[in-house]
Amino acid sequence: MSLGVKFIPSAVFLLALIAVSSFISAQTPDFTSIDFGKSGESMKVESIAQDNQNHLYFGTSKGLLKYDGLEMKPIALNDSLMDLSITALLYHENVVWIGTSTGQLYTWDGEKAHEFLDSAFTGSAKISALKGIGDCIGVATYGEGVYVLMDDHVDRHYTTENGLGDNYSYDLEMHNNRLWIGTDAGITEVDTAEDATFLYSMRNGLPDNIVKTIVPYSDSTIAIGMYDMGICLLNTKRYTFSYFSENQQWSHGPVEKMLKSADGMLWRWTKSDGRIWAD
Repeated sequence: MSLGVKFIPSAVFLLALIAVSSFISAQTPDFTSIDFGKSGESMKVESIAQDNQNHLYFGTSKGLLKYDGLEMKPIALNDSLMDLSITALLYHENVVWIGTSTGQLYTWDGEKAHEFLDSAFTGSAKISALKGIGDCIGVATYGEGVYVLMDDHVDRHYTTENGLGDNYSYDLEMHNNRLWIGTDAGITEVDTAEDATFLYSMRNGLPDNIVKTIVPYSDSTIAIGMYDMGICLLNTKRYTFSYFSENQQWSHGPVEKMLKSADGMLWRWTKSDGRIWAD
């Protein structure tokens, strides 16, 4: 099936295929190409998720697409088939969570889309990341901080009013029973049991205040991708920072995405020069 679009590769697309390949083989992954069509208007892939049947879901600037290994099919989230820009995806407990550039949040159960509606969820800022946090869903946004959803309601909402470094949040991860949130003002550590927060910034050792992406690196460390200073490691037990490999003389621009593959390689993509590499 040809959708009549021109596919524009992105970091999310390439890194996700690396993750899928590496998860299956547990070796250095291969790059794989999927045909999105050969002509027509441009389409940018912003996010990707994989379900328990190995189907791939692509969040694009023209809506949500599902690839079953044979063909690509669009999924309608509302009355219009391909009108929403999908910026974040998560497969969690047999449901695909879908975030949009305009702040709407949907779930897809395989047959029908349902919009998440809660008076505590403003839903007007771009959704930048979706992550599973135990039985909950973490929702990072560009301007409304981070929501933590439980069942069909907002359980917690982290903003600058209750300890978040900045309401402009890029990414979030769970590590050592703590929630780590990357923002424009550093990285915020949240003790979800106590609802206590602690901010790491350039004032206490973080090399760069703009944290674009976070990846668990080992049992005791997380890798932090930054805007100007490359990648650093934070020891979450000793609370100390160190540079990752070559980063003391970083010249590749913002680190947009990272992932750790099954063979232990840390893959990363930079925006300025479009590099994707690992070590």
